[in-house]
Amino acid sequence: MNNMKRTKAIVLSIIISLLVFPIALGFETRGNLLMEYARNFVFCTMYGGPFLLIAGVPVHLLAGFIVEKSKRFKLTVSFLIHILPAAIIGFALFGEAGFLIGIPVISASVFFAADALIYRRVSHPVKIAGVVLVPALIYVLMCIPQLIQKAEFQAIQNEPEPKAELTVNEETSPIRLSTCWDSDDSSGCPIDREPYLLPTDDVGVREFQVDGEAFAELNFLNTDRSFTLEVYYLTDQGVEQINTDQNGFTLPDGIKEQVIKGTATMDNSQKVSFTFGIRNGNR
Repeated sequence: MNNMKRTKAIVLSIIISLLVFPIALGFETRGNLLMEYARNFVFCTMYGGPFLLIAGVPVHLLAGFIVEKSKRFKLTVSFLIHILPAAIIGFALFGEAGFLIGIPVISASVFFAADALIYRRVSHPVKIAGVVLVPALIYVLMCIPQLIQKAEFQAIQNEPEPKAELTVNEETSPIRLSTCWDSDDSSGCPIDREPYLLPTDDVGVREFQVDGEAFAELNFLNTDRSFTLEVYYLTDQGVEQINTDQNGFTLPDGIKEQVIKGTATMDNSQKVSFTFGIRNGNR
């Protein structure tokens, strides 16, 4: 009889976990949610199903064995043995994807609840309420960081396109910018690190006439965000790089007329690229 109840608790836990996983994984589009849920369900069943059998069921059986040996606080012991290994596994597998860490914990809480209600037959109303609410509470706690990140990202997306002006040796001019988003230096947001010699013809960039060193200062007009600068220019030895957390930088005397490439990385991971030309008569 006990084996039958244990098997029923395990099977029900696996089914509920697989049904909940697609929701915990989230929906990326606002289209057909049912179709997206179905796709997520297939994905979670293929990859999460074996994981539940390999890790979830053995931990559940271990928890049952230890709880049987415990004389007090059986529910607390069962909860800890289910949840702690799941949290460790979540951090080990998804440490860089924070919102996924909670998925093994949700599954563990489902195993815990099924074990308490089906196998152990918890009957006290307060305990039943606590056992039932544990998976829901863990899911809500897992969603909080996601909701905060989404709210922050939406606020960032609603910010206006940055506008800036560049001052070179006290000559100030608006400058054309290009922007993209990148939080991990992915190839989807590349930085142009290739300055080139400036021809005599107009190449469509703002040019500044300088004599000697060129002190340049980039000022954003519609944002107070902090940023770091990468600037690339040519010398006789090749491409040189300037890195600074200030908004100003100095180009040395004697460089050839060229197009300078620069990128400002904002504190919200937005990359803002700009180019400008230097005219000094050195060709």
